[in-house]
Amino acid sequence: MTDTTVDSVAGLREIYRAPAQRSLDKEIDHLDEHCHDFIAHAPFLSLGTASADGTVDVSPKGGPPGFVAALAQQLT
Repeated sequence: MTDTTVDSVAGLREIYRAPAQRSLDKEIDHLDEHCHDFIAHAPFLSLGTASADGTVDVSPKGGPPGFVAALAQQLT
Protein backbone atom coordinates (compact mmCIF):
# COMPACT_ATOMS: atom_id res chain seq x y z
CA MET A 1 0.00 0.00 0.00
CA THR A 2 1.30 3.43 -0.91
CA ASP A 3 1.43 6.03 1.84
CA THR A 4 -0.02 9.12 0.16
CA THR A 5 -1.02 12.25 2.01
CA VAL A 6 -3.51 14.51 0.28
CA ASP A 7 -3.50 17.96 1.85
CA SER A 8 -5.18 20.11 -0.78
CA VAL A 9 -7.86 20.04 -3.43
CA ALA A 10 -5.11 20.31 -6.05
CA GLY A 11 -3.47 17.20 -4.59
CA LEU A 12 -6.78 15.38 -4.65
CA ARG A 13 -7.30 16.33 -8.31
CA GLU A 14 -3.96 14.69 -9.14
CA ILE A 15 -5.52 11.39 -8.04
CA TYR A 16 -9.24 11.83 -8.81
CA ARG A 17 -11.10 13.82 -11.43
CA ALA A 18 -13.47 16.57 -10.36
CA PRO A 19 -17.01 15.40 -9.56
CA ALA A 20 -19.63 15.72 -12.28
CA GLN A 21 -22.23 18.46 -11.93
CA ARG A 22 -24.89 15.78 -11.59
CA SER A 23 -23.18 14.59 -8.40
CA LEU A 24 -22.65 18.13 -7.09
CA ASP A 25 -26.36 18.87 -7.52
CA LYS A 26 -27.11 16.14 -4.93
CA GLU A 27 -24.88 17.71 -2.27
CA ILE A 28 -26.52 19.21 0.82
CA ASP A 29 -24.91 20.87 3.85
CA HIS A 30 -27.32 19.50 6.44
CA LEU A 31 -29.41 16.46 7.31
CA ASP A 32 -32.86 17.09 5.88
CA GLU A 33 -36.09 15.28 6.80
CA HIS A 34 -35.31 12.47 4.35
CA CYS A 35 -31.89 11.88 5.93
CA HIS A 36 -33.42 11.78 9.43
CA ASP A 37 -36.08 9.32 8.23
CA PHE A 38 -33.46 7.09 6.58
CA ILE A 39 -31.32 7.07 9.73
CA ALA A 40 -34.37 6.36 11.92
CA HIS A 41 -35.16 3.22 9.90
CA ALA A 42 -31.60 1.96 9.42
CA PRO A 43 -30.48 -1.20 11.26
CA PHE A 44 -26.81 -0.46 10.54
CA LEU A 45 -24.28 2.36 10.62
CA SER A 46 -20.55 2.82 10.24
CA LEU A 47 -18.97 4.80 13.08
CA GLY A 48 -15.76 6.59 12.09
CA THR A 49 -13.32 8.02 14.61
CA ALA A 50 -9.89 9.62 14.47
CA SER A 51 -7.28 10.14 17.16
CA ALA A 52 -5.15 13.24 17.66
CA ASP A 53 -2.24 11.54 15.87
CA GLY A 54 -4.37 10.87 12.77
CA THR A 55 -5.08 7.19 13.37
CA VAL A 56 -8.51 6.39 11.96
CA ASP A 57 -10.98 3.57 12.51
CA VAL A 58 -14.39 2.73 11.09
CA SER A 59 -16.48 0.15 12.93
CA PRO A 60 -19.84 -1.33 11.89
CA LYS A 61 -22.63 -0.99 14.44
CA GLY A 62 -26.07 -2.52 14.27
CA GLY A 63 -29.32 -2.95 16.12
CA PRO A 64 -33.05 -2.72 15.63
CA PRO A 65 -34.31 0.22 13.57
CA GLY A 66 -34.30 3.27 15.81
CA PHE A 67 -31.22 2.25 17.82
CA VAL A 68 -29.56 5.47 16.67
CA ALA A 69 -30.94 8.93 16.03
CA ALA A 70 -29.55 12.06 14.45
CA LEU A 71 -29.98 15.18 16.55
CA ALA A 72 -31.67 18.07 14.80
CA GLN A 73 -29.51 21.17 14.71
CA GLN A 74 -30.77 24.59 13.77
CA LEU A 75 -28.21 26.50 11.71
CA THR A 76 -28.01 30.20 12.46
